[in-house]
Amino acid sequence: MDTLVHEVAEQFQQTTTQHQITVEGNISATIVGDRERLGQVLNNLLTNAIKYSPEAERIIIRLTSTAGYLTVSVQDFGIGIPTIEQEKIFERFYRVAGRYRQTTAGLGIGLTIAHQIIEHYEGKLWVDSVEGQGSTFSFSLPQSSKQDVLDINKPL
Repeated sequence: MDTLVHEVAEQFQQTTTQHQITVEGNISATIVGDRERLGQVLNNLLTNAIKYSPEAERIIIRLTSTAGYLTVSVQDFGIGIPTIEQEKIFERFYRVAGRYRQTTAGLGIGLTIAHQIIEHYEGKLWVDSVEGQGSTFSFSLPQSSKQDVLDINKPL
């Protein structure tokens, strides 16, 4: 997972001159799963972090592991999400109301897809956000062992 996170962070750093993307922490755990799909989750979270923090200078990706789970968090310092809307943002086609909705492209399906991918691997995706201060999107996945291999063929 460390390798995947660093690769995606480096790719995104090449696309933005305004934001400094840093990775903090490390995870020495392995996840058995579809690298493309897990990369898609990271892509979505970083795309949103850049899109919704147009005046911020940094994005932080944090890697931690505890009690058989690894957690990846993407923190931005942008517009944030009103508390009342935070539970809705994983719904299909939902977009937070406000001035950025009209000026920022999107269909409102990226977080829905990311949520489904993480649930597919028996994980959890959530957000912590304060309007006007930014958002932190995190996902946790169970660490893999030889005895506990996730079924990557399980339909989404």
